[in-house]
Amino acid sequence: MTGNLKKRYEQLTSDRSVFLERGRDASVLTIPSLLPPDGHSSSTNYSTPYQGIGARGVNNLASKLLLTLLPANSPFFRLTISDTDLQELGAKARGEVEAGLAKIERMAMSDIEAKAVRVPVFEALKHLIVSGNALVYIEKATSAVKVFC
Repeated sequence: MTGNLKKRYEQLTSDRSVFLERGRDASVLTIPSLLPPDGHSSSTNYSTPYQGIGARGVNNLASKLLLTLLPANSPFFRLTISDTDLQELGAKARGEVEAGLAKIERMAMSDIEAKAVRVPVFEALKHLIVSGNALVYIEKATSAVKVFC
């Protein structure tokens, strides 16, 4: 199976290289280490752009998108029940239902904060802005969030 995957990966290199080069060209002008050149290592010296407006623009836009997607100290979604269902339950149950839904919202938000989703999402947003491509993967076993570019 691994041999087949490696062979398929090599076959698709030419299709992938066009998008990688376009992303690398944009990365050189903004944040060079975001999408490094082919064959880079830990000792690679990246060219420094003569001004930092590209990097500031990418970071500013990614920050604003992150705050829109995952606002701080407030849920980014709202659980509600339809009015017809509320009428069937009666006026007394409305408060209980809304309290239960609010509790679920808080639990979901605390789960997102506990898993530290903000950092990988911010990284993925920067890659989407610069190169237009990123993959956010959530492992089933550990619920760890990883970004692949």
